[in-house]
Amino acid sequence: MKVTVRNFTGRPVTVYSDDGQCETYQPDRSHTVKAIFKMAKVGTVGPFKVQETLPTIVDGGLPDEQGDVLLLVNRAVFEAMDGRDDLICPGPSRKDSNGQVVGCWGFSV
Repeated sequence: MKVTVRNFTGRPVTVYSDDGQCETYQPDRSHTVKAIFKMAKVGTVGPFKVQETLPTIVDGGLPDEQGDVLLLVNRAVFEAMDGRDDLICPGPSRKDSNGQVVGCWGFSV
């Protein structure tokens, strides 16, 4: 079965394989989705606040699951939408010789 990847990160994502192949996934503008973090102060360390991240709210929405489509989202959205089997994230950063991020190594779950 051929799998389609739709990019909902809001930016182009270039994915590299270990054998040198790469593919750039352009953003899909049909849906807008972002994670909204809420923080709660739980204490202090000296003059600094210690905060806890509360459950994340996802603003917007994603298409319904389809068996042959994977949705590429950022890590925050991925973690907030626990329970969906069709979500993937960019893998570890791939950097050029100057240390600039140029893409990612595969995908993460």
